[in-house]
Amino acid sequence: MSKITLTLCLLMVSTISLCAQDFYQLKNRWKPDEFIHAEQPQPASGNIQPGWHSAQWILEPIDQSYYKIKNLWRSEYLHIQNGAIQCGAIQPGWWSAQWTLEPVEGTLFFRIRNRWKPEIAIHNQNGVLEASAIQLGWWSAQWDVVITGTTVAPLQPSSTPTTITVTKRGDDPSAFTPEHNGRIEKAFVRYTDQISISGLSVGDQIYFFPQEAVGDTKGISFDLKNPAICGQTFKVIETSPTIKLDRPMPMMRNTENYYFAFIVEVF
Repeated sequence: MSKITLTLCLLMVSTISLCAQDFYQLKNRWKPDEFIHAEQPQPASGNIQPGWHSAQWILEPIDQSYYKIKNLWRSEYLHIQNGAIQCGAIQPGWWSAQWTLEPVEGTLFFRIRNRWKPEIAIHNQNGVLEASAIQLGWWSAQWDVVITGTTVAPLQPSSTPTTITVTKRGDDPSAFTPEHNGRIEKAFVRYTDQISISGLSVGDQIYFFPQEAVGDTKGISFDLKNPAICGQTFKVIETSPTIKLDRPMPMMRNTENYYFAFIVEVF
């Protein structure tokens, strides 16, 4: 078992469940005083005022690679279902409203590419916000994903027992037991593509145990106590000059760009 669950029954006490979500600003590399916002009916890239919820976005994960991008103010999503980029209501399953954050090599910036039409990315090359084919060198299509805060939304009251979960941590290898007849290792990761583990070979698989990650929490982009990467397995496809996996990891970053520690099984 990867975690120990303790259930405390609180009789005759009604509790409130809480759901936390991070929200972000999307800041352009080419024009660093421009941000994606939805202040007008059509999404735009431009100067913003402090506190504009229209310039703050929630990244809702679809799977390990794609997100829906939801506006905090309007509770609507970026999509290209009708061709041009829009912020509006969407239908379940629309790939036109799903986006991947593609790391720009050697930088902290990302291209925001569409799942439905992967050649299309969000940019402001022509002075307005667009979603279309780009050139890889365009700074106008590169964005800094800046965490600005966390909102805690109350859900419905509940009289059911409160469950407190004590999770193993990413700095204690002795707490884990192999599940695939492999070996236990400590991994250091950041962003979607940077990982350090000793003794890897091409073809190795890396399993991330369910655990609490260890790292600097200032400006963190994910839930340290419940990382999206946990429970996933990745395959090593390159080890030189750097380790490359078969797909991007979920985004993991903080203000100081420090690495996060996890315990993994290599098999």
